[in-house]
Amino acid sequence: MEKITYESEPNKPELAEWILILLYQLVIIFGILQVSMYKYYLTGGWMNKVVLISAALMVVMATFFFKRSLDQWLVFLIFTLFAALNFQKTGNTQYLLFISVVFGFSGIKNKKVFQVSLCTSIALIFFIFLMSKLGFIDNLSYIRGGYMRQSFGLIYPLTFSSYIFFICCLFVVSVDKINSYVEAAILVGTALLVLRYTNSRNDALSIILLALALLVNKLHPIIKEKLINIGILIMPIVAFFSVFVSKIISNNSPLRGIVNSIASDRLYLQDELFNYFSPKLFGQVIAENGNGGLEGKNVILGYFYIDSSYTRIFFLGGILIFIVYVLIWMRGVRKQKLNSNYLISFILFIIWINGITQDNAQNAIFDFMMPILFMDNLKISKSKEMAKLDKKNSLENYV
Repeated sequence: MEKITYESEPNKPELAEWILILLYQLVIIFGILQVSMYKYYLTGGWMNKVVLISAALMVVMATFFFKRSLDQWLVFLIFTLFAALNFQKTGNTQYLLFISVVFGFSGIKNKKVFQVSLCTSIALIFFIFLMSKLGFIDNLSYIRGGYMRQSFGLIYPLTFSSYIFFICCLFVVSVDKINSYVEAAILVGTALLVLRYTNSRNDALSIILLALALLVNKLHPIIKEKLINIGILIMPIVAFFSVFVSKIISNNSPLRGIVNSIASDRLYLQDELFNYFSPKLFGQVIAENGNGGLEGKNVILGYFYIDSSYTRIFFLGGILIFIVYVLIWMRGVRKQKLNSNYLISFILFIIWINGITQDNAQNAIFDFMMPILFMDNLKISKSKEMAKLDKKNSLENYV
């Protein structure tokens, strides 16, 4: 499989990179703790403050120690303006956190951020899992379709499975000494465990798609580029369809029943959303209950939650943030393709698909691949396996 390496720049202090990576680990650690059962022990809102301060310091580090392009500055300033207006109106800091993480790594070419993040996230998730199994914190369980769904110390089964999916993304990016077929087998096994213990079909499918991406990555570069070009064109269509699916598919259509069943009645909830709320330029506050955590089990509240990442951005973040967000992701996939980082482009597209029915693709405390969106200068060197494959698939032999 592809191996990620980076060309060094002597004028860029290594210490600054390590500080940036350390700040991001604080975002990961306290972000995870905020959606674990430890949130009921570590109260007071200070964890979110640590996350936001760390993210703000990342922007400062990026500004003074690393170079970035004019279009990166332009996108950063526009999105930050919209995110600040959204925060002023709703108090939501999620979009400020997103752009801070993305911009913070805009000048970094170092693979260490993914390796360190992989170790940090695995260690903390395993610790929380262990504490839940030993009974030190609650392991919230839910029943769906006769299946027991366990949260393993997180606030909801989907929360746990989502972290496993993004850890798998880090695993694919970070590990390069394992044969692609072995790595794909590990991913499939992980997907089956996720399905068995959390019944999270979307995350299980996404992990299997990661395994498929490893195999697709063995195709000729021309084919991979064509696939990625199609994916880039599909991305805004996917986002738009996710928002308006309940309007696009007629109530009388047999397809609606099929889609609603597959999506666990999300079309009904989407109808409710459009019935009571309308999109705003700079977002709005919408009361939700996703049944997560201790308070989410209060049946008086009833279940109402916006699961789709793109619907959440469209309604909670606002139309303007939605537009720029889609463009940022399309740009990120295209940049990695131009650098011949095809596997990374495939991973980003799988995350995009994952966001159709889950909200975590737009949340910086979940999506550990966000830093790569502005890493425009990633350099790929080939492992022996990929080098042999490229030789075999050379243009001279491609007919």
